[in-house]
Amino acid sequence: MEKLLEKGRSVLVTGPASVTLVRGGVAALGHRLLIGRKVVIRKNKAIPFEAEENSSLEIVFSCDASIEEIEGSTIPESWKTTVEAILKLPKPCAVLVLGDVDSGKNTFCLFLVNRTLAYGLKPAVIDADIGQSEVGPSTTVGLTLISEPTLDFFSLKAEAVSFVGLTSPSGATGRIIDGLLFLKRYVSETSAQLTVVNTDGWVKEETAKQYKTTLIRALNPEAVVAIESAGELEPLLAVVSGKSLVFRVASPEVVKRRDRESRKELREQSYRKFLEGATTRSLPMSWVRFELTTFGSGTPPTPNRLRELEEALGCRTLYCEENQKELFVVVREAEAADMGRVANLEKAFGKALRIVGEEDLKDLLVGLLDDRRGFLGLGVVNKIDYKNRVLKITTPYREKVDIVQFGQVKVDKLGREIGYITPFSDQTPR
Repeated sequence: MEKLLEKGRSVLVTGPASVTLVRGGVAALGHRLLIGRKVVIRKNKAIPFEAEENSSLEIVFSCDASIEEIEGSTIPESWKTTVEAILKLPKPCAVLVLGDVDSGKNTFCLFLVNRTLAYGLKPAVIDADIGQSEVGPSTTVGLTLISEPTLDFFSLKAEAVSFVGLTSPSGATGRIIDGLLFLKRYVSETSAQLTVVNTDGWVKEETAKQYKTTLIRALNPEAVVAIESAGELEPLLAVVSGKSLVFRVASPEVVKRRDRESRKELREQSYRKFLEGATTRSLPMSWVRFELTTFGSGTPPTPNRLRELEEALGCRTLYCEENQKELFVVVREAEAADMGRVANLEKAFGKALRIVGEEDLKDLLVGLLDDRRGFLGLGVVNKIDYKNRVLKITTPYREKVDIVQFGQVKVDKLGREIGYITPFSDQTPR
């Protein structure tokens, strides 16, 4: 359809759709569109287009898309003045963006990046929203270096990634901060002049506030942008050091709220992107090191100890190892074991007892690293051959793997989230 847009009006397009400027002048998130250049908007993503003069847009959309015309700009004035102030700060510098769920954090980051490019500077983006990452796959902290305007970080290449393994920050705050600091050091060795750090929307609970204050202190950015509506971020901003400038900005009046299913669909888009072209590989367990899990860290029990364990559980084990803190046991089906006796067994053996079924690990998302701890790609566990000690995974990465990091999310071959599991995960805070 052809959409006529008068000067000073905007149209918010939610995908799946495409928008092409036919004539006139239109800006989107700080970037002026080129006539004839198509902008593709993926499902559940929304992009505002603002007419700087009377214009015509060609919009192609599906039944799942939506189009909403708006009087004026969708970009708050506080965003524009804040971005101009940030661009005048001494470089290089880092900008941390905070806000609640659906407050417009990612949109602000896009606007800031595009204005940075227009200003003649080189930006980088670190996305620490592990549940809705636009840069790396969900479950990771990702970095991208940006050389041209963009309306969707998802379309860009991830320069470096730190695997976390969860989609909720509450279970992995230490890992996220470690990943952020690692990627910030990575950026310092590039020519990027402005590093934009996006964060998740977990801010209201007391544990969330503790996490964010720790993150702020660890990152110590030159500027903090707080997108708030009723002062909800003030407890976090109180810990910002004197070195950091604080900018309080408004959330856009027009914000597309996403339900749980929409967020899940966006995560699945990222899994599919990073698993495209995957094939099954076999990795001998003696060739790789496992991380973010206790699995593989122990030694086999003695025959007498194993026999005592099996008699107590009332079933045969497929695999068993023990370390100083726990016994890790794999059985045909976890339900077959007499779980009611676990507490007595733990007391008898003097350590924790972790029991999992043979198929529990199937479809688990894992991160693959090299010997320098560089991220190589994602993988999905196909099977563990416990007898021959071989890990079979599905992954697009075909070269040498040195480290396998275990996550908690299960993903099928179509990239769909199908569940979560914790028994293989190391729950110790990191």
